[in-house]
This record gives sequence, structure tokens and C-alpha cells, in this order.
Amino acid sequence: MVSSGNEISPSNRAGDAGHKDKKEFPCDVRAAFRRPRSVSEVAEWDLNAKWFGVSPLVLMENAGAAVAQVVREQRPKARRVAVFAGSGGNGGDGLVAARHLSAWAEVDVYLCAFPDRLRPEDVRVNWELIRNSPFVRTHVCPRAEDAREIARRLEAEEAYDVAVDALLGAGSRGEPREPVRTAVEVIRDQKRRGAFVVSVDLPSGYPGAWRVEADLAVTFAWDKDVYERDSFPRVVVPIGYPLDVAFRAGPADVQALVAHPWTRKGERGSVFVLGG
Repeated sequence: MVSSGNEISPSNRAGDAGHKDKKEFPCDVRAAFRRPRSVSEVAEWDLNAKWFGVSPLVLMENAGAAVAQVVREQRPKARRVAVFAGSGGNGGDGLVAARHLSAWAEVDVYLCAFPDRLRPEDVRVNWELIRNSPFVRTHVCPRAEDAREIARRLEAEEAYDVAVDALLGAGSRGEPREPVRTAVEVIRDQKRRGAFVVSVDLPSGYPGAWRVEADLAVTFAWDKDVYERDSFPRVVVPIGYPLDVAFRAGPADVQALVAHPWTRKGERGSVFVLGG
């Protein structure tokens, strides 16, 4: 059918259910969303993302997949990959990366924690996926002596093509404790012997002296302002946070005001509620 030229397209018809008016914002929200953030802001937005419908499991899946993609881009010919994972969310990201990389290379996962102490639940979910997979070799080294035994064995073997550091996240404080401390030294040794080292979010142990010397870190969603104080090579990748976390209030924005049984009136601040 030939259009008369005066016909109104469906998207321009008044009352069209599919049409959504363009909202005017007081600033470039996308540029504001991408600016460097503090570590505490990102921790709060993890909680708010769940409130807005993006689960931690989805974010962990996207983060691990992004790490795997960067590894493949940086070392497309790598055939042997080691993933050193800790007990927290950083370790969970590494477990997801291991699962994705196992479709492309031989993967060994070294879990530096007791499996029943993995937190949060999303980490345990991904550990079970890895543990039950015939395509990934898993090694559990929750004690210092276990990590040292792994270190001795790996010293006698050919170095990996890639070592993924998923031991400690941005929320860790102080120097690494065993068995992570030994695992950091194992990764350092792998690097000295030619492995390409990729850290999840930031090098484990940063900013202390006892830390992983990463060739590249894969940082999620936003660069962190604290990383500029002692910079390291990194790329920033999106993992699916909704823009809402930066511009709309969620549980994390009010949790500091929630009263506890041992607090007194007024000790947690004050709240102003404006209703329509």
C-alpha cells in the first residue's frame, strides 16, 4: 500500500500505548553514571541493584563472563588457565570466569577457602557448578599447609599461560592472611615464569606491599577513585547495573538510619519524608 504522505505513523499517533515521552534530565545521566566511584558507593549499589530487580547472581555471572572475555582477548592462544579463588564475591566472579574459560582452555581452579564457608550464597552456587563439572579441575586449599603444598607442586610444573587472581575484593583490609598469602606468592611466581596475570576487580592485597602484580585488572561498572592513589593497569567493563542505582534511592540509602535495639532516640540521624 502506498502512503499518502499525510498518514500518521503508529509511533506518532496520540494515545499510542507503545510511545514513551522522552524525559528531560538536569544533567547527562549516563556520563554521571560512569564517573569514578568510591568503594563504599559500589557496595551500597550492589544492594540497591537487587532492589531494582537485578539480582547479585546476575551481576556475578556478568562479571565473570567479562573477565573470561578479557582473558580471551588478551591471550587468544592460551591453553592452560589457573583461577585462584577466595571465599567471597571476588572468588565467585572468578568461578564464573573459570566456567566460561573451560569451553576454550584447560582450567584449574584453586579454592583458597573451606567450601562450606563461602559467602554470599551466589558464590556457593557457582562453586557447585564448577565442582560438578567434568571440564574443570578443582583443588581445595583452605589451610596454609594446603596452599604451600600446591605451591611446591606448581613450582615443579610448567607455568600456566594465564593466572586469574580472584582472591580478595575491594572490601578486604590489611595484608592477606593464609592461605591467601601463599596463593599471592604462587601467582607472583607464575608471572615470573611467563604467565599473564589478570586480577578480578583489583589486584589481591592492594594497596599493600604483599599483593598480586597484575598485568591487567578487570574492574566492574565504574573506575574507583581510590585506585588512582597507587594506580595499576586496568579496564572497566559493564556488568548490567541499572542506571537507577545512581539516581534513585534504595535500601542501602536508608540502612544507616535503621535503629538497633541498643540505640537511643535520635542517635541514628533524622529522616525527612516528602509525599504527594
